[in-house]
Amino acid sequence: MKTYRQWETMSPEERERVTKNYERWKNMSPEERAHKRKEHEAHERWRRMPPEERERLREQWKNATPEERERLRQQYRSQRPPRGQEPPR
Repeated sequence: MKTYRQWETMSPEERERVTKNYERWKNMSPEERAHKRKEHEAHERWRRMPPEERERLREQWKNATPEERERLRQQYRSQRPPRGQEPPR
């Protein structure tokens, strides 16, 4: 059992961190969990993105006017379902 072996090799601090995260997750509503999953997926997409693409997007944002930034925000928001309306996984 992989999970048990992982637990056995963790330091007490790591075990405490995992336990706290589990408790926090357990106490979230389904909507909050869905939102956290979306955030995690977005972070993973960004992390896997080639460094050149990340840099290009950073430069695009840095050089954008306030109006362009607002347009980009609205574009991003229109691609996401409203909070609490995320489809179940």
